[in-house]
Amino acid sequence: MKNSLLPKWQIPAPFVIHFRMVKKHLFLFSVLYIMQGCVAPNSVTLKGEKTLTNGQQERELSVLLLPSYEAIALETTDNSLIKHINRLYCYQDTLFVFDRAMKRINLFNRNGKYIRTLSHVGQGPGEYVQIQDFCLDAKNKRIILSCDVPHKFLYYSFSGDFLKEVSLPLCYTEIICNETHLYGLVEEEEGNRIEILDLDGNQIDQIEIPAISLKIDTPTHKHTFAAGHRMSVYKGVVFLTCPYDNAIYTLQNNELYKKYELDFKEQTLPQRLLNEQISSTDFSKQCRANNWVCTILDIAQTQNTLFFRTNSGFFLCNKKEGTMTNYRILSLLDIGGTSSVQKMYGTNEIVEIFPGQMFQKLLNNYVKYQGDEKKLTPKLLDIYHTIDKDSNPVLILCKI
Repeated sequence: MKNSLLPKWQIPAPFVIHFRMVKKHLFLFSVLYIMQGCVAPNSVTLKGEKTLTNGQQERELSVLLLPSYEAIALETTDNSLIKHINRLYCYQDTLFVFDRAMKRINLFNRNGKYIRTLSHVGQGPGEYVQIQDFCLDAKNKRIILSCDVPHKFLYYSFSGDFLKEVSLPLCYTEIICNETHLYGLVEEEEGNRIEILDLDGNQIDQIEIPAISLKIDTPTHKHTFAAGHRMSVYKGVVFLTCPYDNAIYTLQNNELYKKYELDFKEQTLPQRLLNEQISSTDFSKQCRANNWVCTILDIAQTQNTLFFRTNSGFFLCNKKEGTMTNYRILSLLDIGGTSSVQKMYGTNEIVEIFPGQMFQKLLNNYVKYQGDEKKLTPKLLDIYHTIDKDSNPVLILCKI
């Protein structure tokens, strides 16, 4: 099959989303809440053919208040301890929690009750030394692990039974799948690409993807200046972002198309910085000091709404109006405090992840300030009475 090489692309005119900066940088969840009623289209148009202009009035957003959220305290047992959550999937009422440091995937139900752990560290069949990433093949109810040392796919059933392994010549930085294909992201000094495989791990094709080189002191592909994921799936369509590139791409018929061109206005990364001989430390400092966007991650979306993370905060986009707003801080609770935010893969939810000890302190401070623990919602009150400093993380989920 033909590869889509960047210099030869015939990219249709993309949507252009213009940026409008807000003066206050707290995320008001009610803005997201009004989007919940959006209905996804029957099909997704991949070749954006019209330009959207900025028609949104600038407005200030003040203190956040959360009209609707779901709080999940992940059960803490000797077998379910979590150090860090690298990726979250949800299938029906089951949460799949990947912890790279612990080299395992823990399964919980939607109430946070621990189900089981997928952990097979070793060097034999069905075992691994390190997990790089994972995804769910929901169609066949399989967990697919992308493993490093040695490079291979491992397949397990949702109940944790080993099914098979497929040897690989390399390790994919990320993997994701839809109902028909598995996609592996390869990031190397000589270039980046997506390898397209069938759901059993057999390579079908590969596509070279945009790679903007920086004149920094270490390999470009190792510097994204933010942690997260570049690939996502919406209505069966794969979406992709690339480092230092203000665009969102889609994959259709093994070809890559530019879907959205993002105009960050004063937060646009200057071309001169891409051309300068500069250390990675200085590059990062300049981006932080000027709020320049150099990486786009963890896309979540509905028919009318687009949400993503960057090195310079979070962006909420209105697809119809062609506008987007930057929020330096995102917090989904009215008890104070902020923590890491991720996309919940397999859903259109975003999730704020609070370490157990941090969440305990937030609840204690809130109750002390209010002078009455009954000011907490029933769910938070239940967590307040059971959480301690050694507890697993608490998840705060909301739909966009």
